[in-house]
Amino acid sequence: RLGTRASILIGGSLSLVGASLRLLINSSFVWVLVGQVIGGIGRPFIINCQAKISSNWFHASRRTGVTSFFALILNISIILGVILPGVLFAKYEFSPTDAGPGRK
Repeated sequence: RLGTRASILIGGSLSLVGASLRLLINSSFVWVLVGQVIGGIGRPFIINCQAKISSNWFHASRRTGVTSFFALILNISIILGVILPGVLFAKYEFSPTDAGPGRK
């Protein structure tokens, strides 16, 4: 009813808020759970826009390919989200003395 732009803005905003809350893991794990729920609520807004964009912007003969390309981009972003932290933090070292009180 509100359109594709509104869905992308709502989904992106909820995903951003959810990711930001997950950064508060050192405060309490509850923030991670709350952030995960908020991000999970925003995800369908983004995923459901894929078919809507391809049906509104592309000819019927191209829709399947475009929707498949959007799904590919989604999967590549998930793969990058798994691989990049390992690359970026490869030199990170942790020793038990770095843990705060009660964290082992």
